[in-house]
Amino acid sequence: MGIENNLTDYKLFGNTTTDAIKLMEFPLLIVPDNAVYVPIKTVTFACDPSFLNPNSNLVQLKDFIRLTGSKLVVLHVMPSESVERRKELELKVGRLLSNVYHSYRYVIYPRVGDGLEMGLAAYPAELFVMIPHKLGFFEAFFKGSHTSYMAVRTKLPLLVIPN
Repeated sequence: MGIENNLTDYKLFGNTTTDAIKLMEFPLLIVPDNAVYVPIKTVTFACDPSFLNPNSNLVQLKDFIRLTGSKLVVLHVMPSESVERRKELELKVGRLLSNVYHSYRYVIYPRVGDGLEMGLAAYPAELFVMIPHKLGFFEAFFKGSHTSYMAVRTKLPLLVIPN
């Protein structure tokens, strides 16, 4: 799906693409209107292990990495430095990605969306991957979806994989 990024209306009210993210049961590739095709050499996967489904095997992501021969960077945003959180991420995600070469990058920032944007600026990639999770009523009302947030802000194609 295509999307015009950085439109205030989208940020406030959403659109068909952000609605599709909430309802999808299949991978969805979102391409910003100003994106230019470049070969995919690096894929950045935004990951919070606490939201990964216990039955998740990330098969679509692993298949994509193998097919393209690209490097996989796992990006995690933390409000403060935490060695325990890093270990948890690397243990859980490391098991899931054991047969795919990958590396980890961390951004320390209090707001996840802004931290993801900082991470993408610091660690350039050609494709951004996110796995949305279902939000509770209050979480949806007060925090909103990080995936929808990034869909209207990223300048990279965004691959959204169901959890």
